[in-house]
Amino acid sequence: MTAHTQMSSTQAANARAIREHGDDMLCFFDSLGQSRELDQAKVRLEEALMWAVKHATKG
Repeated sequence: MTAHTQMSSTQAANARAIREHGDDMLCFFDSLGQSRELDQAKVRLEEALMWAVKHATKG
């Protein structure tokens, strides 16, 4: 079992900013229409956001 640590306010703010900017980019991609390329871009962006949030919230 892993002990969970609480995020600092800076870590929480950074994670929130990453998610908000990512959501903005995903919405922009949606406004461009649909294609296999955009689907791939969205998958990669979601993965990048996950790793960025993981970094921002490291204790």
